Amino acid sequence: MPVYEYECDVCHHHFEVNLGFNDPRPTRCPDCQSNALHRVYGCSGVIFKGKGFYCTDKGADGCGCSCGSCSHDHH
Repeated sequence: MPVYEYECDVCHHHFEVNLGFNDPRPTRCPDCQSNALHRVYGCSGVIFKGKGFYCTDKGADGCGCSCGSCSHDHH
């Protein structure tokens, strides 16, 4: 089940909720019972390392372009 983060606009309490697709969304802060909640959107956990897929996946020169004499700045 996905984990969603919420924060109260009144007391600034930050909490997480496990919610299924059809589960009701929280409407009240568990600390102060205020109904002023907003969902917090975090950053993605994806980290790209190395030179990049375009330099390692395609072609003899490492370029994914089909132009033959690539002048794109890939590095």
